[in-house]
Amino acid sequence: MNACLSTNTNFFIAPYSASPQLVHFFGESMVNAVMGSLQCLLFELPEGAEDSSELTQVIVDFDLAEGSFSFVDSKELLEKVSSK
Repeated sequence: MNACLSTNTNFFIAPYSASPQLVHFFGESMVNAVMGSLQCLLFELPEGAEDSSELTQVIVDFDLAEGSFSFVDSKELLEKVSSK
């Protein structure tokens, strides 16, 4: 949150169970990216959401010193799990 404030980036915090709300916000184009737990990948987008806006990646970590972030890609994760 401090990083968003210091870079003047807009953000908001989901008031209830964050994972399904973040997925809903993404599907409604209210946010451009989602940072949260991998639970976000368990929820489907709301009906009527465009296929191109499919939530397949979730940001899981920020490295402020390096100015980077890490994310998990659901398709890549499924490929790795199914190949074992």
